[in-house]
Amino acid sequence: MEDPVGNLPVEIAQEIFKYLGATDLSNCCRVNKQWRSYANGALLWRHICEKRGIFNTDDYYSEDGALEPMVDWAHAYMNSVRRRYDNWRKDSKSTTKINSCYETGTCCDGNTLVFTNASRLIFVYDMSRKRPFCVQTIIPECNDKEILSLEITRGHLLVRQGDCFAVYVKTDRRYYLKGHLLRMDDSYVTTQHYYDTGDEGIGPIRYCIVDQAICILINHSLFVCSLAYGRIEVRKIEVVNRTVLLHDNFRAYVVTGEKTVTGFDWQLNYEDFPVPAENMISFRSNKDITVGLVSASNTYCYVIWYVRYGLKPKTFPTHRPFGFELHPKNNILASVALDKFNQRSLLTIYLIEYGVQYEIDLNDTSIAQAKLYFIGKDLLYIATRSDWGIYNYQYVLDLKTMRILYDGEMTPTNIISVDSKHAVYNHGDVIEVHTYVA
Repeated sequence: MEDPVGNLPVEIAQEIFKYLGATDLSNCCRVNKQWRSYANGALLWRHICEKRGIFNTDDYYSEDGALEPMVDWAHAYMNSVRRRYDNWRKDSKSTTKINSCYETGTCCDGNTLVFTNASRLIFVYDMSRKRPFCVQTIIPECNDKEILSLEITRGHLLVRQGDCFAVYVKTDRRYYLKGHLLRMDDSYVTTQHYYDTGDEGIGPIRYCIVDQAICILINHSLFVCSLAYGRIEVRKIEVVNRTVLLHDNFRAYVVTGEKTVTGFDWQLNYEDFPVPAENMISFRSNKDITVGLVSASNTYCYVIWYVRYGLKPKTFPTHRPFGFELHPKNNILASVALDKFNQRSLLTIYLIEYGVQYEIDLNDTSIAQAKLYFIGKDLLYIATRSDWGIYNYQYVLDLKTMRILYDGEMTPTNIISVDSKHAVYNHGDVIEVHTYVA
């Protein structure tokens, strides 16, 4: 098979590779010697490192394009990643506090922190360095409605005011207005600028963010508003149940039949799941599988659908689940639930491909809810709370050894986001950012 990249002139190939991130460049280095010579460029890796505040402290020089070893700037990046995970293992972090924000008006995607306050201004903080710093203040075009929520997805910022949404697109570190989604009666239209439509229809809306789209449910209509390709495109789907709208990172799930729940992605590709809506509790997906938490007659189970390969679904029984999460890349499911005697709270790790599961006793019988976050491929962060208020206890698990590295009480908090670089919490009117970047 002809290599479309290897046959390009060096200058053109390197210009293409400039648009790739660190993970993609590392994968390109494994294709063949020609690709490695393109992806192993010092300027490419230096640009990635400088954007993240990573400095090259190595005292050796490796010729640009050599097969072994990788260039020193690539080594600087790899060492920074290793130190980041080591910091998680040791609970070594720096803390930054930002005052004056609304609890419901805060969002973060790991690279950018956005929040609002009583002034109805929107503050954008860059998180690529060791400490967050403010890079932009946004004044919404609609100044007579309270900001109800902020959401970040795939380089877009969504600002909800009333039943309308302002859409901003990210260029470099700043956001620029892309357009508005305005409710008119029981429909949505796109406009470049905000204007008062006069009548926003009757009845509340339900909405969710799915990859590169916002999905809005009004009565028996689901509006999938795609944000890709430089424009906002609205498409409509008729549904059976006007109250059920579930979602995960890949799809929005609505009822399309008496015993069918259908998941739509941002391109309107869909998968049907044969389960009654009243039995469905929640979904999680990655590129290979979808996991559904199903309840019937006071019993619970996880159903695994192999949406990519079309294999027969698997079922894992569970008892009174408090929270679960699916690894975004590996087929690993983590769940916190009661044991079958309702006496212990267990953290269960399901290795789905092998049909193997591990159970770890959390030694806490007061758990009411749990949030789980995978940190890279080897770590799992769990936060729990004993009532329906705020989270107050945390665990970090090593997935290689299935051993809890550390656990303990935490300042009562609401969790905004957790990833390998940062953990972002909200304490009333204070945002607290824990940074694990070395």
